[in-house]
Amino acid sequence: MTNWKGALIALAAATPMFAQEPAQTPKNAAPAPEKAETAKPDVVLTVNGIVFTREAAEGRLAQVMKGADGVIPKHQIGRVREREWKRILDKFEKWAAIVSEADRRKLISPEREKQEIERVKGSLGPEKDWAALAAETAGGETQLRMEILGNLKVRTLLDSFETNTYTVSQEEIAAYREKNQGKLQRPESVAARHILLRVNDGDDDAAKAAKKKKIEEIREQIVAGADFGEMAKQHSDCPSKEKGGDLGEFGRKQMVKPFADAAFSQEVDAVGPVVETKFGYHIIQVTKHAQPRELTDADITTVMERDKRRREIDAFVGELHAKAKIERTDGRP
Repeated sequence: MTNWKGALIALAAATPMFAQEPAQTPKNAAPAPEKAETAKPDVVLTVNGIVFTREAAEGRLAQVMKGADGVIPKHQIGRVREREWKRILDKFEKWAAIVSEADRRKLISPEREKQEIERVKGSLGPEKDWAALAAETAGGETQLRMEILGNLKVRTLLDSFETNTYTVSQEEIAAYREKNQGKLQRPESVAARHILLRVNDGDDDAAKAAKKKKIEEIREQIVAGADFGEMAKQHSDCPSKEKGGDLGEFGRKQMVKPFADAAFSQEVDAVGPVVETKFGYHIIQVTKHAQPRELTDADITTVMERDKRRREIDAFVGELHAKAKIERTDGRP
């Protein structure tokens, strides 16, 4: 339901090793056996000093390839793995370039980092605590923390473009109408916000029941007067929580069917019943419902402003990527 910013790419940290000064060896005594050095992580990619270990990269690849058996012909598996491996590394390069730029600008304070980790811990249900989440993350707790904080930095930096203003002239609007003749009918749409409690692949019936109970309790609090946006920030597992759960405006086909069916049938401003999708359990509040109509100049302006913002972000990320110091040490899955 979210774009690539909601996507997590594993990251690994290199931990410095500090050697203790050796004790004095008595004269004529046999030398003590040397201690084995702790193995350094197998790094496949480094971007501005941010490392991507083989363990983390292969963990990400395993997630992507999950369920491939029986879906992708066996003779194509190898080719698909190589393609996805390259895509994962390419995506990480841009992701890490954005993270390092956010670090350079000091966008996230240590206190904000601490708050984000605590927020994630607080969002976990009784069936999975922080230790369990770290245990199932390739690279362990260090990796998990870097994923969470890295994504916070990416969101914060890219969201800064939302405040930029873009000028759209009447000439541009006229050109858009000319180019898109026959496509200027705006379909039915809604604007909504939601709270998601994510259901993970490993959750059993008891875990699902606990999450269902929790989200029902959250809904009851909202109906009783709690602020929807604040509850989303506290409890939602969707990146939209940073904006109080706001998903913006969308059409029916942009969301999975159970979510769309609920959103398009709810009354505006009502707090709907809990909805289950493949992502988990949702509370939805529709804030606007627009019927099909012809696009106005204001609609076209909004579309073109969004397109200009997207192009500006693409150019910004491309520039960061081009300037980044990148070293690939092993490109094979």
